[in-house]
Amino acid sequence: MRRQLLLLSFFWFIAVLFSTAIGQMQANFPERYRVTVKGDMIIVGNTMVSPPGGSAIYDDTNIWNYFYQKYVDVDNDNSTFNSSSARVLDPNPGGACPRKVKKAFLYWASNDNSSAGTTDRVKFKIDNGNYQDIIGTLVTTNVNGIYVYIADVTDKLTSVAGNYTVANLQAPTRYAAGWTLFIIYEDATKPARNISLFDGIAIVNGSTSAVINIQGFKTVPSPLPVNAKIGFASLEGDVAGIGDQLKITTNKINNEVLSSPGRPKNNFFNSTATDENGINLNRTPRSKNLMGYDTGILQLENANNRIL
Repeated sequence: MRRQLLLLSFFWFIAVLFSTAIGQMQANFPERYRVTVKGDMIIVGNTMVSPPGGSAIYDDTNIWNYFYQKYVDVDNDNSTFNSSSARVLDPNPGGACPRKVKKAFLYWASNDNSSAGTTDRVKFKIDNGNYQDIIGTLVTTNVNGIYVYIADVTDKLTSVAGNYTVANLQAPTRYAAGWTLFIIYEDATKPARNISLFDGIAIVNGSTSAVINIQGFKTVPSPLPVNAKIGFASLEGDVAGIGDQLKITTNKINNEVLSSPGRPKNNFFNSTATDENGINLNRTPRSKNLMGYDTGILQLENANNRIL
């Protein structure tokens, strides 16, 4: 069944997962990757700046508001000037079938211009391995005051589970900076899912919303349940601010405000890293307040297919 999905808010990439048959999807953000796979997707990430800096945990509820910060640095490595990590747990421990990485993309971003040093490269390591130099591609070139890079790191991952560390992310102003790892994995025990990744940059202010139009995809026919997840990342959210919203419009509902554990309706982009269950603390440092950086994934509440 053909569906249309309309999302309104501010973020710089979106990954959409549906339990579905193969279908076509188009969006204002260019589609970077699409696959139908028995498996799922995982999104983790972390900030690269905080008021205390270093490896200190920062849980205060201070408003971000272009607060000058220090680099986070957790790796005890003199060759890096900043670093942070996030751990991916085995999504199906004890499962009869192995989990295999199908695709993995690494994003990093800062509200600095892309000309501010060597912004196109970071260091990346898994568990206790050596750092590898990663060179990315600029997601878009028509936005000043912010940069987002992406790199395909599929060949770097030998398994889904692991502790992932990113280092040497350039953020000279120290206002907001962070990274996101997007993993699609195969697991034969899971249902077939269509996963699509779109990315771009949408900058909005208090009076302007960003609209991402996704249409043309197909879901399983009614009355079979349509299960969907939405992944995202953004800069300049505030833990204590209000007014940031993520809305969805389909052919069934109009401008419904979304929420998920750890992300209230009136402050969706609240400087946190979340998964389907709430704030994801499997990170170093495990700060609750990422001071201007958001990344996460939500399960769309679609009981009785009321949205899709």
